[in-house]
Amino acid sequence: MRRMRKFFENKTMAAQFLLIVLAVMTGGVGMAAGATIGAEGPDPVGKDDPHDPADPDVGTGQRPDADGNKDARPAPGDTTAGQNLDGTQASSTQARQGGLEEEEWDSEITKFQPFRNPLLALARQVTRKVNISNWTVNHGRVGGETLDGRTKAKITAETDGSIKLTATNFRGSLKPFYKCSTLLVPSVAGYSRSSTSTNLVKEGGLMLYVVENTGTSVTCRAVNGIPTDDVIQDDLDSKKCPEIPADTYICAASTAMSESQLLLTPENYQPRKEVFYVQKKGFNIVFTDDYEKTKKKQPLKVADLKADSVYKYNMRANRTYWAGVQGKFQVRNQDGSMEDVFTTKGILWQLTNSYEYEKGKLTLADLVAISKLQFTTFSQTDSAYVFCGKDAMEELLNLQMTGTTRIINFEDVKDMELDFKRFKSTYGTLNFIWDQGLDSLGYKDAMVVVDLKGATRYVKMGQKDQTNDMSKGAGEIREAKRYIRTEADGIALRGYNSIIVLPTGRASGLPESQMRSKVISSPVLPAKEATTDKMIVALTADYKDTYKKGHAYQATVSSGNVTWNEYTGYTSVIM
Repeated sequence: MRRMRKFFENKTMAAQFLLIVLAVMTGGVGMAAGATIGAEGPDPVGKDDPHDPADPDVGTGQRPDADGNKDARPAPGDTTAGQNLDGTQASSTQARQGGLEEEEWDSEITKFQPFRNPLLALARQVTRKVNISNWTVNHGRVGGETLDGRTKAKITAETDGSIKLTATNFRGSLKPFYKCSTLLVPSVAGYSRSSTSTNLVKEGGLMLYVVENTGTSVTCRAVNGIPTDDVIQDDLDSKKCPEIPADTYICAASTAMSESQLLLTPENYQPRKEVFYVQKKGFNIVFTDDYEKTKKKQPLKVADLKADSVYKYNMRANRTYWAGVQGKFQVRNQDGSMEDVFTTKGILWQLTNSYEYEKGKLTLADLVAISKLQFTTFSQTDSAYVFCGKDAMEELLNLQMTGTTRIINFEDVKDMELDFKRFKSTYGTLNFIWDQGLDSLGYKDAMVVVDLKGATRYVKMGQKDQTNDMSKGAGEIREAKRYIRTEADGIALRGYNSIIVLPTGRASGLPESQMRSKVISSPVLPAKEATTDKMIVALTADYKDTYKKGHAYQATVSSGNVTWNEYTGYTSVIM
């Protein structure tokens, strides 16, 4: 019996083999005939056959996937769908649909600096550097800076005099406002260090110091707030923050660090005796030991983190150079010790002259008058830099486009990788450049004329870079490293030949006591009833054959009579 069964099985296999050969030769007819032959002999083909190939859901060796895709190949056990089998070719489409295509990243990381900081760049290259040992220096004046947001609502001081910035009252990221940062509020007045609760003197713009950042709220104290005591104290607790109106611009400036402080929140910047402070500023980044070993989709390196932090640091430092407020206070370190923190005075609070022109009508005569005001009498050089906000630069470019003489008088100059518009006159040379730091501080319509070559950059601590191994030493022990950059400096203007140029009627925000002279641009001299004593007018057109355009004239009012004499600069110097 066994031999009989084996015989028929072998015969069946032989028959199937012959049918396959026949199918190849006849184009498949033989396979149809052989489809009904199995191990037990021929099977009938009918609609009720459970293996009927006419049934699309069975008999094909395929099953629909979870989405009903009947062309998907199931994994073993019919548990999951496999690769889509649409089409007859191996293609990138199939690879993509099957999740086999690798993600592609540009290996070159684009390092984008959102703000240019020409004041920072120029000050460090052309300004005279003087190294000092102390945090303060007696300075003699001679001669004639996306880290910001706006308040949503009015902010008033807490009972202890501090204020809190939250998502409720502030529009913008709170992350840049980390502990030890200084925040500038240019449109809100601050108070002189000599002020007391019984003798308040407004001076400069308000500057805040961040004492705590929880991530959801930032607690700040006013460095130059309203004194709460009737004696002068170097104590932040003795000052109350003034009210900050809604829609007030606030931006981060440099950190203010104590004498030995290194730890900061990591980043992911007329002869007259004056005491000038330098400010210690810096930034941190922290990276684990495994960071650069980790295989990443994009090859980010520690160097890229440093570069990004430097960009933000420079932005902060540029703003501090412009609008920082000189101050001194004490902070308590983690070990309980007390240390002094010094903040430096910005250039805006050192300017000595103002010049007003009619908005939209800046003329060549205005430039001549500005040159004369800058370079006569006590000027130490015949060249000055003019930093412009974006609207002021537009005024200048529109003037250049108005007539051929303007093109002749302007020269396009590239120096120290910066682009200047250079205007030359008999008095001297003005080098105009756009500084976005002025835009960020609310001075987009302003020009600031300064003699940086005649200024002094006091440096107590040059730029210092160090990397600390956090697995060793005191503090939190981690398998990580902390990169630290610190420096301590400040820029002091030495002369009185510095000017802020603004449209007529635009409040500068600078205290009147700071200004040595205020010049108004006009095509005519004002009427007698509108003239005040010592008023200075720069003429943009010839007036009554006597007074020439491009020249400035100062009024003397006596017994109801007005006389105008050419203004040539300061008539006296405070020694």
